[in-house]
Amino acid sequence: MAAVPFLNIPFKERTDKAFVVETNKTRFNENLGGGSRNDLKVSGKDTDGQLAIFEIHTKGNAGPALHIHQDQDEIVTVIESDYLFQIGDEKIKLKAGDTLFIPRGTPHAFVHLGQNTTGRKLSTYQPAGNIEEMFRQIGNLKERTPENIQKAMVVNNSKIVGSPLKVE
Repeated sequence: MAAVPFLNIPFKERTDKAFVVETNKTRFNENLGGGSRNDLKVSGKDTDGQLAIFEIHTKGNAGPALHIHQDQDEIVTVIESDYLFQIGDEKIKLKAGDTLFIPRGTPHAFVHLGQNTTGRKLSTYQPAGNIEEMFRQIGNLKERTPENIQKAMVVNNSKIVGSPLKVE
């Protein structure tokens, strides 16, 4: 079993070949949902759980409730359109090309600022944890209520801690 030299972590599950995930495609031909179109680009299965990367497409003025991922840092890079983020009590407007680092355990939410457009952003979760399964469970909900979403978030040690952001 190989190890990452500077971390001395043995690889358990990891791809050993380069791959391309084309535009508008997902790693395993699956939309993980979750309220937006979530295209998995790099899976925790590819990286021995070290990280997962999603391209998230947000239509209209939408976004999730204020929430926390207890076990993952999240790095967001806006690809297209503008977003308003809440990080703790602070609100930050991001535009295409901006990158935001959200430390694990930090309450955060976002709303896309385009009523008639679709925004796109990359969200990288480090480590991957069960983020893929969390999005899968949320995407498969028949009724997307805050209570049902909260139950699905438990699989990733994440939780809702407030309301969704509104466009001001």
